[in-house]
Amino acid sequence: MVGGSGQYMCVETCSSDEALVIALKNDNVCAFRCLIGKHQDALYRVASMMTGDRIAAMELSTDVFAMVWAKRKEIPEWIPFRYYARHLAHRLNASK
Repeated sequence: MVGGSGQYMCVETCSSDEALVIALKNDNVCAFRCLIGKHQDALYRVASMMTGDRIAAMELSTDVFAMVWAKRKEIPEWIPFRYYARHLAHRLNASK
């Protein structure tokens, strides 16, 4: 849903990750925001352990969610989202 100022207004509740991934694959920005809200803290902790640096962990977490949006059509629905996000973090960290 788009508000009067052109900004997205999310009115649906954050449901299961599987439902959110399906919605995300259909370009649902609200589902993307819900996934970020549900997983950003845990992903940051994983990224922090991987990098050993607070700033690098923040950048890696941001890069993961940017990649999630860019590759949203390719996200497998059968993998729990938290594992998919961690997999992307490992791939991105290894490529640096």
